[in-house]
Amino acid sequence: MRLLTKLGAAATLAAAAHVVRDGNQRLVTISYTLRNPSLPAAFDGLRILHLSDLHAATFGKNQRRLLEVIDHLDADMVFITGDLIDRRRTVSDRSMQPALTLLKELSKRLPTVRVDGNHEPSSGMSARFQALADATAVQNVTGRALTVKKGDDRLVILGVPDMATTNLNETAWEARMRELCAPYKDEFRLVLSHRPQFFDAYVRAGLPFVFCGHAHGGQFRLPLLGALYAPEQGILPKLTQGLHRRGNTQMLINRGLGNSGFPIRFGNHPEIGVITLRREPILKEEKKK
Repeated sequence: MRLLTKLGAAATLAAAAHVVRDGNQRLVTISYTLRNPSLPAAFDGLRILHLSDLHAATFGKNQRRLLEVIDHLDADMVFITGDLIDRRRTVSDRSMQPALTLLKELSKRLPTVRVDGNHEPSSGMSARFQALADATAVQNVTGRALTVKKGDDRLVILGVPDMATTNLNETAWEARMRELCAPYKDEFRLVLSHRPQFFDAYVRAGLPFVFCGHAHGGQFRLPLLGALYAPEQGILPKLTQGLHRRGNTQMLINRGLGNSGFPIRFGNHPEIGVITLRREPILKEEKKK
Protein backbone atom coordinates (compact mmCIF):
# COMPACT_ATOMS: atom_id res chain seq x y z
CA MET A 1 0.00 0.00 0.00
CA ARG A 2 2.86 2.38 0.83
CA LEU A 3 4.40 1.67 -2.56
CA LEU A 4 1.13 2.46 -4.31
CA THR A 5 0.82 5.65 -2.32
CA LYS A 6 4.35 6.71 -3.26
CA LEU A 7 3.75 5.86 -6.90
CA GLY A 8 0.53 7.85 -6.86
CA ALA A 9 2.26 10.84 -5.29
CA ALA A 10 5.08 10.63 -7.83
CA ALA A 11 2.60 10.46 -10.71
CA THR A 12 0.72 13.46 -9.31
CA LEU A 13 3.92 15.48 -9.00
CA ALA A 14 4.98 14.53 -12.53
CA ALA A 15 1.59 15.56 -13.90
CA ALA A 16 1.72 18.85 -12.00
CA ALA A 17 5.24 19.54 -13.29
CA HIS A 18 4.06 18.88 -16.85
CA VAL A 19 1.12 21.26 -16.43
CA VAL A 20 3.38 23.99 -15.03
CA ARG A 21 6.00 23.55 -17.76
CA ASP A 22 3.36 23.49 -20.50
CA GLY A 23 1.66 26.55 -19.08
CA ASN A 24 4.89 28.54 -18.99
CA GLN A 25 6.69 27.30 -22.09
CA ARG A 26 4.05 26.47 -24.72
CA LEU A 27 3.74 29.54 -26.91
CA VAL A 28 0.35 30.41 -28.36
CA THR A 29 -0.45 32.83 -31.17
CA ILE A 30 -3.60 34.91 -30.89
CA SER A 31 -4.92 36.87 -33.85
CA TYR A 32 -6.74 40.21 -33.68
CA THR A 33 -8.10 42.70 -36.18
CA LEU A 34 -8.01 46.42 -35.45
CA ARG A 35 -10.38 48.42 -37.65
CA ASN A 36 -10.56 52.13 -38.28
CA PRO A 37 -11.84 53.91 -41.41
CA SER A 38 -9.16 56.61 -40.97
CA LEU A 39 -6.28 54.16 -41.33
CA PRO A 40 -4.20 55.33 -44.32
CA ALA A 41 -5.00 53.15 -47.33
CA ALA A 42 -1.42 51.99 -47.86
CA PHE A 43 -1.43 50.36 -44.41
CA ASP A 44 -4.65 48.41 -44.90
CA GLY A 45 -3.68 44.81 -44.14
CA LEU A 46 -0.49 45.67 -42.22
CA ARG A 47 0.38 42.74 -39.93
CA ILE A 48 2.13 43.37 -36.62
CA LEU A 49 3.58 40.85 -34.20
CA HIS A 50 3.05 42.04 -30.63
CA LEU A 51 5.40 40.77 -27.91
CA SER A 52 5.67 41.90 -24.31
CA ASP A 53 7.11 41.13 -20.87
CA LEU A 54 9.88 38.68 -21.72
CA HIS A 55 11.38 39.21 -18.25
CA ALA A 56 14.59 37.48 -19.35
CA ALA A 57 12.76 34.20 -20.08
CA THR A 58 14.28 31.70 -22.50
CA PHE A 59 12.53 29.57 -25.09
CA GLY A 60 15.25 27.18 -26.15
CA LYS A 61 18.88 27.97 -26.93
CA ASN A 62 19.18 31.45 -28.42
CA GLN A 63 15.36 31.76 -28.21
CA ARG A 64 15.09 29.13 -30.95
CA ARG A 65 11.54 27.95 -30.20
CA LEU A 66 10.20 31.48 -30.02
CA LEU A 67 11.91 32.48 -33.25
CA GLU A 68 10.72 29.35 -35.04
CA VAL A 69 7.13 30.33 -34.32
CA ILE A 70 7.77 33.88 -35.50
CA ASP A 71 9.39 32.61 -38.71
CA HIS A 72 6.14 30.88 -39.63
CA LEU A 73 4.02 33.98 -39.16
CA ASP A 74 3.46 36.33 -42.07
CA ALA A 75 4.18 39.73 -40.55
CA ASP A 76 5.43 43.16 -41.58
CA MET A 77 6.87 44.41 -38.29
CA VAL A 78 7.19 43.72 -34.55
CA PHE A 79 6.07 45.78 -31.56
CA ILE A 80 7.56 45.07 -28.10
CA THR A 81 5.77 46.75 -25.20
CA GLY A 82 8.34 46.62 -22.42
CA ASP A 83 9.95 44.54 -19.68
CA LEU A 84 12.45 42.65 -21.80
CA ILE A 85 14.61 42.32 -18.71
CA ASP A 86 13.68 41.75 -15.07
CA ARG A 87 14.92 43.99 -12.30
CA ARG A 88 15.18 41.04 -9.91
CA ARG A 89 17.18 38.73 -12.19
CA THR A 90 19.05 40.94 -14.64
CA VAL A 91 22.26 41.48 -12.71
CA SER A 92 24.99 40.88 -15.32
CA ASP A 93 25.71 40.91 -19.04
CA ARG A 94 25.00 37.19 -19.11
CA SER A 95 21.52 37.60 -17.64
CA MET A 96 20.74 40.18 -20.34
CA GLN A 97 21.40 37.70 -23.12
CA PRO A 98 17.85 36.31 -23.47
CA ALA A 99 16.59 39.83 -24.19
CA LEU A 100 19.53 40.91 -26.34
CA THR A 101 19.49 37.70 -28.36
CA LEU A 102 15.79 38.18 -29.08
CA LEU A 103 16.36 41.78 -30.18
CA LYS A 104 19.26 40.87 -32.46
CA GLU A 105 17.41 37.98 -34.07
CA LEU A 106 14.19 39.92 -34.55
CA SER A 107 16.04 42.80 -36.19
CA LYS A 108 17.42 40.36 -38.78
CA ARG A 109 13.92 39.30 -39.69
CA LEU A 110 11.55 42.26 -39.43
CA PRO A 111 11.52 45.98 -38.63
CA THR A 112 11.15 46.01 -34.85
CA VAL A 113 10.33 48.81 -32.42
CA ARG A 114 10.15 48.68 -28.66
CA VAL A 115 9.17 50.77 -25.69
CA ASP A 116 10.52 50.46 -22.15
CA GLY A 117 8.32 49.02 -19.42
CA ASN A 118 8.77 49.49 -15.69
CA HIS A 119 11.61 46.97 -15.31
CA GLU A 120 14.13 48.48 -17.74
CA PRO A 121 14.48 51.79 -15.85
CA SER A 122 14.31 50.20 -12.39
CA SER A 123 17.00 47.58 -13.01
CA GLY A 124 20.47 48.18 -11.64
CA MET A 125 21.71 47.25 -15.12
CA SER A 126 19.50 49.78 -16.88
CA ALA A 127 22.20 51.94 -18.49
CA ARG A 128 24.21 48.93 -19.60
CA PHE A 129 21.18 47.20 -21.06
CA GLN A 130 20.04 50.29 -22.93
CA ALA A 131 23.48 50.73 -24.47
CA LEU A 132 23.61 47.12 -25.66
CA ALA A 133 19.99 47.09 -26.80
CA ASP A 134 20.46 50.33 -28.72
CA ALA A 135 23.41 48.73 -30.52
CA THR A 136 20.95 46.37 -32.22
CA ALA A 137 18.81 47.49 -35.14
CA VAL A 138 15.70 47.57 -32.93
CA GLN A 139 14.45 51.11 -32.44
CA ASN A 140 13.52 52.26 -28.94
CA VAL A 141 10.67 54.74 -29.38
CA THR A 142 10.24 55.50 -25.68
CA GLY A 143 9.39 59.18 -25.42
CA ARG A 144 9.48 59.83 -29.14
CA ALA A 145 7.72 59.39 -32.45
CA LEU A 146 8.64 57.30 -35.46
CA THR A 147 7.02 58.04 -38.81
CA VAL A 148 6.50 55.13 -41.19
CA LYS A 149 5.86 55.94 -44.84
CA LYS A 150 4.38 53.88 -47.67
CA GLY A 151 4.07 55.89 -50.85
CA ASP A 152 2.20 59.08 -50.02
CA ASP A 153 0.67 57.60 -46.86
CA ARG A 154 2.17 57.53 -43.40
CA LEU A 155 1.41 56.65 -39.82
CA VAL A 156 3.14 57.58 -36.59
CA ILE A 157 4.34 55.14 -33.93
CA LEU A 158 4.53 56.75 -30.49
CA GLY A 159 6.28 55.31 -27.44
CA VAL A 160 4.86 56.48 -24.12
CA PRO A 161 7.41 56.56 -21.27
CA ASP A 162 6.41 54.38 -18.34
CA MET A 163 5.79 55.91 -14.92
CA ALA A 164 8.94 54.19 -13.68
CA THR A 165 10.89 56.26 -16.22
CA THR A 166 9.18 59.57 -15.56
CA ASN A 167 8.67 59.35 -11.77
CA LEU A 168 5.38 61.18 -12.24
CA ASN A 169 2.04 60.61 -10.53
CA GLU A 170 -0.90 59.47 -12.67
CA THR A 171 -2.20 62.97 -13.37
CA ALA A 172 1.19 64.31 -14.41
CA TRP A 173 1.92 61.14 -16.37
CA GLU A 174 -1.30 61.54 -18.36
CA ALA A 175 -0.40 65.15 -19.11
CA ARG A 176 3.03 64.03 -20.37
CA MET A 177 1.44 61.31 -22.48
CA ARG A 178 -0.97 63.80 -24.06
CA GLU A 179 1.90 66.23 -24.75
CA LEU A 180 3.75 63.48 -26.59
CA CYS A 181 0.74 62.48 -28.70
CA ALA A 182 -0.88 65.88 -29.35
CA PRO A 183 1.51 67.15 -32.07
CA TYR A 184 0.51 64.18 -34.22
CA LYS A 185 -3.26 64.48 -33.80
CA ASP A 186 -3.68 64.92 -37.56
CA GLU A 187 -1.68 61.74 -38.25
CA PHE A 188 -2.86 58.18 -37.69
CA ARG A 189 -1.23 57.12 -34.41
CA LEU A 190 -0.18 53.71 -33.13
CA VAL A 191 0.77 53.99 -29.46
CA LEU A 192 3.02 51.66 -27.48
CA SER A 193 2.43 52.14 -23.76
CA HIS A 194 3.36 49.49 -21.21
CA ARG A 195 0.49 49.79 -18.71
CA PRO A 196 -3.11 48.95 -19.63
CA GLN A 197 -4.77 50.26 -16.47
CA PHE A 198 -4.68 53.75 -17.98
CA PHE A 199 -7.29 52.85 -20.59
CA ASP A 200 -9.41 55.87 -19.59
CA ALA A 201 -6.46 58.17 -20.27
CA TYR A 202 -5.93 56.69 -23.73
CA VAL A 203 -9.62 57.21 -24.47
CA ARG A 204 -9.49 60.82 -23.27
CA ALA A 205 -6.48 61.41 -25.52
CA GLY A 206 -8.44 60.11 -28.52
CA LEU A 207 -5.88 57.46 -29.45
CA PRO A 208 -7.17 54.95 -32.02
CA PHE A 209 -4.85 51.98 -31.39
CA VAL A 210 -2.89 51.37 -28.17
CA PHE A 211 -0.62 48.37 -27.51
CA CYS A 212 0.12 47.35 -23.89
CA GLY A 213 1.50 44.55 -21.72
CA HIS A 214 2.41 44.61 -18.01
CA ALA A 215 -0.57 42.64 -16.60
CA HIS A 216 0.80 39.20 -17.54
CA GLY A 217 -2.69 38.02 -18.40
CA GLY A 218 -3.54 38.13 -14.72
CA GLN A 219 -0.79 35.52 -14.07
CA PHE A 220 -3.30 32.88 -12.94
CA ARG A 221 -6.49 32.38 -14.96
CA LEU A 222 -9.31 30.15 -13.76
CA PRO A 223 -12.49 29.06 -15.54
CA LEU A 224 -15.44 31.39 -14.85
CA LEU A 225 -13.31 33.69 -12.65
CA GLY A 226 -10.73 34.69 -15.26
CA ALA A 227 -7.66 36.62 -14.16
CA LEU A 228 -6.82 36.56 -10.45
CA TYR A 229 -4.34 39.42 -10.00
CA ALA A 230 -2.52 42.16 -11.91
CA PRO A 231 -0.17 44.93 -10.76
CA GLU A 232 -1.99 48.13 -9.80
CA GLN A 233 -5.34 46.47 -10.60
CA GLY A 234 -5.44 44.08 -7.68
CA ILE A 235 -7.71 41.05 -7.33
CA LEU A 236 -9.93 39.96 -10.26
CA PRO A 237 -8.59 42.61 -12.65
CA LYS A 238 -10.44 43.46 -15.85
CA LEU A 239 -7.63 44.73 -18.09
CA THR A 240 -5.23 41.80 -18.46
CA GLN A 241 -5.48 40.43 -22.01
CA GLY A 242 -7.09 40.83 -25.39
CA LEU A 243 -8.84 43.67 -27.16
CA HIS A 244 -10.69 46.37 -25.22
CA ARG A 245 -12.79 48.99 -27.00
CA ARG A 246 -14.40 52.24 -25.97
CA GLY A 247 -15.63 54.77 -28.48
CA ASN A 248 -12.98 55.01 -31.19
CA THR A 249 -10.14 53.78 -28.94
CA GLN A 250 -9.02 50.16 -29.14
CA MET A 251 -6.45 48.87 -26.64
CA LEU A 252 -4.73 45.54 -27.16
CA ILE A 253 -3.15 43.86 -24.11
CA ASN A 254 -0.55 41.14 -24.64
CA ARG A 255 -0.35 38.44 -21.94
CA GLY A 256 3.43 38.48 -22.13
CA LEU A 257 6.09 35.81 -22.48
CA GLY A 258 7.75 35.53 -19.08
CA ASN A 259 7.19 35.92 -15.36
CA SER A 260 8.43 38.32 -12.73
CA GLY A 261 7.37 38.37 -9.07
CA PHE A 262 5.31 35.20 -9.49
CA PRO A 263 7.59 32.48 -10.89
CA ILE A 264 4.83 30.64 -12.76
CA ARG A 265 1.63 31.31 -14.66
CA PHE A 266 -1.43 29.04 -14.77
CA GLY A 267 -4.13 28.74 -17.42
CA ASN A 268 -2.34 31.54 -19.20
CA HIS A 269 0.13 30.50 -21.90
CA PRO A 270 2.81 32.92 -23.15
CA GLU A 271 1.40 34.91 -26.05
CA ILE A 272 2.53 36.08 -29.46
CA GLY A 273 -0.07 38.53 -30.75
CA VAL A 274 -0.73 38.73 -34.49
CA ILE A 275 -2.56 41.94 -35.35
CA THR A 276 -3.98 42.92 -38.72
CA LEU A 277 -4.87 46.57 -39.34
CA ARG A 278 -7.90 47.21 -41.52
CA ARG A 279 -9.21 50.39 -43.14
CA GLU A 280 -12.79 49.50 -42.27
CA PRO A 281 -15.61 50.93 -40.17
CA ILE A 282 -15.45 50.13 -36.49
CA LEU A 283 -18.01 47.45 -35.79
CA LYS A 284 -21.01 48.42 -33.68
CA GLU A 285 -19.97 46.14 -30.84
CA GLU A 286 -16.54 47.80 -30.90
CA LYS A 287 -18.10 51.16 -30.06
CA LYS A 288 -19.97 50.07 -26.96
CA LYS A 289 -18.90 51.68 -23.70
